[in-house]
Parts: sequence; structure tokens; C-alpha cells
Amino acid sequence: MSAQYNQAITSLYQALSLTQPEFENITSLKVGELIAHITEHPEGQLLMFSDIGLLDNVNLIELLTLNMFSQSVYKPIIGFDTHSNSAVIWSRQSLNQVDADEVYQQLEQLSQGCDIAIDRVQQGTDEKHESSFDANRFRV
Repeated sequence: MSAQYNQAITSLYQALSLTQPEFENITSLKVGELIAHITEHPEGQLLMFSDIGLLDNVNLIELLTLNMFSQSVYKPIIGFDTHSNSAVIWSRQSLNQVDADEVYQQLEQLSQGCDIAIDRVQQGTDEKHESSFDANRFRV
């Protein structure tokens, strides 16, 4: 890990009034119910990510609606981990001249995004989605 990554982690832990961690390839931090994993990937980029649960056809639509454009630079994106079949929420920013406020803001938005995603999934499973599939529209 680069010196910039170590400085970003140090400043984040100071902002959260936490004891400094030992520097590892991936630093994990519990924020409420969220476990945020933080690493440098690729080099020069601060990556934060969290597992938000299993995907199925119902909650996939709910989660994809959260991937739309935003004014926020640190807006988290939702992806899919093929190894666990889980949704992963992540965001990334450059480590060049990053300060404690920016790292804190990235973590805060990841946490908020995770809460919103989990709420959407729970709402989506409570609602019935009607299929718009019509077999008559296909020509055989």
C-alpha cells in the first residue's frame, strides 16, 4: 500500500476518533450494521466496498435503479460478485491530495447508499411485480 493510502486510513480513523489500525491490504471498518472494506485498488485509488446481500430477479431491478447518474462524486455503485452471488456496493476516489473530509464523505455516502439499497430490496420483495412479457409479441 502506498503512503497516500496509509495517510488516508490514518486521517479517517482520526476523524472517527478510533485507534489507528495496523496497515493491511484491506482494512475493514464496522459502521453501524455496515462492514466497509477499504483498500487501494487500482494503485492510486481509494476503494471502499461492502456486501449488501444475495441477488435475485426481484431485487435486481430495485438495485439497478440506484446506479443512475448523480451529482455526487462519491456516489456508490452497485455491482455483482459472481463468487458469492451477492450485490456489492462500492465507490472509488483518487488518493492524490485526498484529505480527511473527502475520505469521511466517501465512507458516509457508502453507508447511506448501503442503507438505501437494503431498504429498496426489502420494499421490492414486499411488492408484487407484474411481468410485461407477452408471448404473442414473438414471431415463430
